Amino acid sequence: MQAALLSRDVEASNELYKQVVKRLMTGGIFAGINGPDVTVIDPAAVPVQKAEPHAALNLLGGIVISSLFGLALCGLLEGSDTRIATMNVVAELCPLAGAGIIPRLTDKRVFGKSSSPGDTNKLKGLEALDRPESPTADAYRSLRTALIHAGSGVSPKVVLITSPLSREGKTAASANLAVVFAQMNRRVLLVDADLRRRSLSRTFNSPGTGGLSAALSGEDHRSYCLPQPQLPGLYVLPAGDGRFNPPDLFDSPRMRELVAQWSEEYDHVIVDAPQVIGPQ
Repeated sequence: MQAALLSRDVEASNELYKQVVKRLMTGGIFAGINGPDVTVIDPAAVPVQKAEPHAALNLLGGIVISSLFGLALCGLLEGSDTRIATMNVVAELCPLAGAGIIPRLTDKRVFGKSSSPGDTNKLKGLEALDRPESPTADAYRSLRTALIHAGSGVSPKVVLITSPLSREGKTAASANLAVVFAQMNRRVLLVDADLRRRSLSRTFNSPGTGGLSAALSGEDHRSYCLPQPQLPGLYVLPAGDGRFNPPDLFDSPRMRELVAQWSEEYDHVIVDAPQVIGPQ
């Protein structure tokens, strides 16, 4: 009886041992599967400086990218700009040499307007006379020098000023160029040949009769030349009543005769001609 009990205890103990061994083996397998397979060789050190962002590198990259974008934008604007701004552009567009560049006035002063309606002998608003030290006055003097040396040192007798369209400053250029020539103590005749608009005549408050139109009819032009007391050598010949057709003006025998007379009587003749394009 005692042997049977001991035999059952041995069998129970063996069975329990097998179950414990089985559970230990199963636990080891799961532990191997879920356990880490990384071995630390060298522990990471705490960084002493930040890795991002790189301020200097980002700033340099921004400067390079913005510079490239700015250059591309400048090239685009330069390619789309068709205006004439430099003498090199003039030389590329036409075979004639440029004489000079006159700055565009930004103010709204009107030259030649006198303080009283009946006063026709006062020059007012002329850049070359009112502000002789201004860049615009220097530009007119440079233009004068270029014209003097354009003919191998021989000063031009007759200079005709025109423009493609109206309101481009040809009358102002004519008047200021006449002033800078008169400032050299030379006799200068300023002719208003724009018979339709008569801008030069209106600025000097000249009468609407006589003038160039009367001279073209055979009258003596000297009786219509208006002296300017501020510049004793400067005379203005107004347009007159505008009876003549401007395109036929410069091709008439009488006009050629007048130009020949002016060349003998004056050192320089500045002609304010009509515009080239559009109604004249």
